[in-house]
Amino acid sequence: MLAVGNGPDAPVATGWTPLVIAAAEGHEGVVAALLEAAADSNVKNQLGRTALMFASSKGFTTIVKNLLARGADPNVAPTDEHGWTALMGAARTGRVETVQALLRGAADVTLKDENGNTALLGRSLGQVSPDKPGPWDPSRIAKTAYSPRSEVARPGRHPGGRGASGGAP
Repeated sequence: MLAVGNGPDAPVATGWTPLVIAAAEGHEGVVAALLEAAADSNVKNQLGRTALMFASSKGFTTIVKNLLARGADPNVAPTDEHGWTALMGAARTGRVETVQALLRGAADVTLKDENGNTALLGRSLGQVSPDKPGPWDPSRIAKTAYSPRSEVARPGRHPGGRGASGGAP
């Protein structure tokens, strides 16, 4: 594409740019080459999603770090029905290393999605997607977290029967 004279931000037939596609597919070398060719690290697809959002939700931490180093904004919210930032996508899919990279890249933990949830709340509920709630059902959390028998409710206790230091109860 670059060899035939097209710029790095020229969209393909689907409306997506090569950078968004490469980031979504985890192609580190292609992302690096496109960024070297001055691709816009904040370019959006038709739903307002960026390369950083796709790479974050899939846990492609090397790509995330590269995009952040080239000026990608971790606090952009898409115009889709969810409104998940890159941090929200990484947190909701359990990508710890990616979350850490985004936090180091100035991701704002106070931003809220279309449902009013922050990245931290969305992950604590285990909400991988609106259609597929995770194992942490909010009603289950409410019933067990505040029960006198719940280990979660006991100060200094770690779920699983160990004390806060990781030793025996």
